[in-house]
Amino acid sequence: MALVGDGRGGVFCANSLEPFKKWPKEMQQKIRPRSFDVVLTNPPFGKKIVVKGEKLLEQFELGHKWKRNKETKAFEKTKTLHQHQPPQILFLERCLQLLKPGGRLGIVLPEAVFGMPTYEYVVSWLRNKAKIRGIVSMPEALFKTSGKGGTHAKVCVLFVEKTRPKKGEDYKIFMADVKWCGHDSRGNPTIRKDEFGNEVLLDEVPIVYERWAELIGKW
Repeated sequence: MALVGDGRGGVFCANSLEPFKKWPKEMQQKIRPRSFDVVLTNPPFGKKIVVKGEKLLEQFELGHKWKRNKETKAFEKTKTLHQHQPPQILFLERCLQLLKPGGRLGIVLPEAVFGMPTYEYVVSWLRNKAKIRGIVSMPEALFKTSGKGGTHAKVCVLFVEKTRPKKGEDYKIFMADVKWCGHDSRGNPTIRKDEFGNEVLLDEVPIVYERWAELIGKW
């Protein structure tokens, strides 16, 4: 918000995973379900961070356990709640709740969400709720310089459009694997010499943006 000239207005300190009716009154008035055109977020995640409590988990479809139907092979929600869930899983659902139909989401998530069989039901849930427009894998150095000592967490940026796909619909999904983000794990600029001896900054993020524009267009 500071980038657009407002670093304070509309900023609230609260647990956004709480039921909407438990949010502070002013927050309820300004942040409502199905009211946002765009949501951009980097939710907290880590091995030691979990969300517990029946009242919190029961409001989310992804707070419940899912099992695969042996006949249809599709995942189905059960009535049983998880004992706890990683916050990023619940934030993904909360973000979709906040978006208007057709709204757009950009969210930073651990790559494990898309690579581990444990979370296969999450991807299935998402594909039934919205269109995945892009997945961009980021280098480990991206967050190594942040926080106390940083982290080597391998993350990706997920881009989603809150439009339920039609059955059997085929649409483009942009995918990219970024190796260089402009700095190394110590925060030093990744400057190298090119074939002509000129110093250049190794940063593939602008290239990803250009490729997106070419393949997906304005979004």
